[in-house]
Amino acid sequence: MRRKITGRPLAMAAVAAVAVGGLALPAMAADPSNAPSQQQVDAARAAADAKAHTVQGVQSQLDSANARLESAQMAAEQAGEAANGAIYHLSLAQAAAAKADAAEAKAARTLKGHKAAYTDLIARTYEQQPQLQAINAMTTQERPRALLSSASTTYQVTRAMDDIERGYKEAAAAAGAAADKADKARSDAAALAAQATAARNQAEASAAHAAAEATSVAQEKKKLLGELANLQHISVQLASQRQAALEEQRREAAAAAAKAKAEAAAKAAAAAAAAKAAADKAAADKAAQEAANNGGGGGSTPPPAPPAPSTPPVSSGGIESVIAYAQAQLGEWYLWGAAGPDRWDCSGLTMMAFRQAGIYLPHFSGAQYDAGTPIPVSSAQRGDLLFWTSNGRPSGIHHVAIYLGNDQVIEAPHSGAQVRIRSLEYWYPDLAVRL
Repeated sequence: MRRKITGRPLAMAAVAAVAVGGLALPAMAADPSNAPSQQQVDAARAAADAKAHTVQGVQSQLDSANARLESAQMAAEQAGEAANGAIYHLSLAQAAAAKADAAEAKAARTLKGHKAAYTDLIARTYEQQPQLQAINAMTTQERPRALLSSASTTYQVTRAMDDIERGYKEAAAAAGAAADKADKARSDAAALAAQATAARNQAEASAAHAAAEATSVAQEKKKLLGELANLQHISVQLASQRQAALEEQRREAAAAAAKAKAEAAAKAAAAAAAAKAAADKAAADKAAQEAANNGGGGGSTPPPAPPAPSTPPVSSGGIESVIAYAQAQLGEWYLWGAAGPDRWDCSGLTMMAFRQAGIYLPHFSGAQYDAGTPIPVSSAQRGDLLFWTSNGRPSGIHHVAIYLGNDQVIEAPHSGAQVRIRSLEYWYPDLAVRL
């Protein structure tokens, strides 16, 4: 039974042609409605299936499976570090709320003291009212000494009342401001707690999806490698070896391209800094010469231009204790949110490793970047931290590792993997800092 299709039949025919990868459809009699017939559709599907079962088609499916797995792992890493960031910022907000609560309590105690003094003043003023009236009566006498004495007493009482009242009002205002600040801090912490819970749930869901995708892709690749072996008339083992080598070549090519891009950017930045330093020096020299030409010998010499910022010194010998600790965890499994003793995520491993050298880092790769001094990746030395980012900027950081030198890092990579040492030829970093 044919279904009449209205709209753009020629476009649909073109889609059918693309679906078979450019293979020509058999000549068919035109349908009165200009729609492809069921026979044409079946032929297109058969042609697409035939192409899918070629070496090129199987290879394409393997590439697609790898891309799905890498995408799932990347999403899990990003979600995991986003959750670590949410938890980190929540801890800061909770600390701020606790500080605001303490300030509010202190302001309330101060207000209570001023309130007691103010209440006591009102009571004493009421009790002393007859005395004040007597003093007032004395002021009508024409004796200067008595007049001065009564005026002084009245002034002192009035001043005391003003001081106590002013102190009470200031304490009341301070207590109100402290209460408002504490309310806001608690509100902010509550909002961040909700965000942290959502981020945690997302991280767990992403990790579960990555694990499921890894299982699915492994099964799919096993089937595809068997089919590839049949098509190439080789063993499955040899087909697997060839596929692994091909994937490694592609990863190395991608890492090499990233490295070349990073090195070019570093050279451009260095050239720009050198040009700016030269321009600043030339301007300073010109200003000094003009001052000398204008007879300004008695004037002060312009200060020299500040030197261009230099790369911070390499970390001290304590870094070896950091690396030794990280290496002791080799082979232990990745687990999002874990910081030992036998499960780790990327920032959990670096946090605990650097603690061995007395450097206390947050459990969040973005904050670990902020804790160091940024350096070009090409200038990284043993013990520096390397970062990978989704947008080329610190805001997109989702992974961190410890540089070992010789283009190698130690890391807790991703769900389903173990703490390992790997080459930068596999995945080149975007950013680096020195602690």
